[in-house]
Amino acid sequence: MITCEEITDYIQYAKDHPKWVNRDRKLLIKNIVKPTLKRSDVLFDKATFENCIKYCESNYYPLFLYEKFILAFMFMYVDSHPLFPEIVILEGRGNGKDGFMAPVCNFFQTPLYGIKNYNIEMVANSEDQIKDTF
Repeated sequence: MITCEEITDYIQYAKDHPKWVNRDRKLLIKNIVKPTLKRSDVLFDKATFENCIKYCESNYYPLFLYEKFILAFMFMYVDSHPLFPEIVILEGRGNGKDGFMAPVCNFFQTPLYGIKNYNIEMVANSEDQIKDTF
């Protein structure tokens, strides 16, 4: 069983603030998050996850609780393959998607992540939009 304080804290936040957490997110927690945490075949790389949080917060800014929640799933593996090879974040305009994505992608390019020559691809609606991120 996987234990992660950031995931537990977010689940508790969702319980404490049901009006602030939409139906889809509640279903995500019920049908994907909780069953994933109970799986015995999933490896959670807690050390690298914690290094990522430290890196992002010391070089950029403190992460929000929901960002740490999402981030935890980027460090879950089955047979050395990412459990979630693609993560889609749907948020409204101005909610900080680029501000969350940039430090995380930057972390993946550092020796702290442990994969040499890790490539990052970003997609945007325009060249100016993607340049603003960096």
